[in-house]
Formats: sequence, C-alpha cells, structure tokens
Amino acid sequence: MVGYRDINFDSHPQFSKQYLLRAFDEDDQSNEFSRYEEASSGAFKEGANEQVVRELFGHELLDVLETNPGVSLDGRGNQFILRRFTNQRIPADDLTAFVELGVKILSLLSTK
Repeated sequence: MVGYRDINFDSHPQFSKQYLLRAFDEDDQSNEFSRYEEASSGAFKEGANEQVVRELFGHELLDVLETNPGVSLDGRGNQFILRRFTNQRIPADDLTAFVELGVKILSLLSTK
C-alpha cells in the first residue's frame, strides 16, 4: 500500500490490524477512515490532521470498532457514513443492531 500512511494506536493493536485509518488535509477531496478500502487514486498529502484524527478516535470508539468487524466508517467534516461489508441482504432483525451501532458511534464522535 503506497501513497498514504496508516494511523495506528499502540493501545489498540487489534483495531490497528483490522482498520486502515487515514487523515487528509482539508484541501483533499476526501477525509475517510475505512476498513477494506484501497488507497485513493488521487495524490495523498500526509496531513497535519493526524493529531485531530487521533483525538477523535478515543479509547471507547476504538473499543467499539474493534468489536464490530466488517464495518467501514467514512467521514468528512461533521458527517460520516457507516457501512457493513456483506454480499448478502441484512436480515431485518440485524438492522436494529446496526442502527444502534451507528447511534453509538455518533454519540462517541459528538462528544469530541
């Protein structure tokens, strides 16, 4: 993987192993943190925003993401998209838990 730097957390090695976390400069076209996705085709400028991202990803958020494999979180500014990677339709019974996960993540991001 070339062209970007993965932000890792010594306190959460499982998170760092499972997720690719990136910080982009404000003038870049994307600001995303994601699992499973390939690097952006655009030129990546390793940004000064790494510290901001590190502060945003507190211990509780890292714990939540570590224990929910198969999800991707992309964000820019005050918006985020939570996705679940699967080739199958999500059973209706699982939708409530997924929405609750999104609300939990939102609450953790909102406290920052």
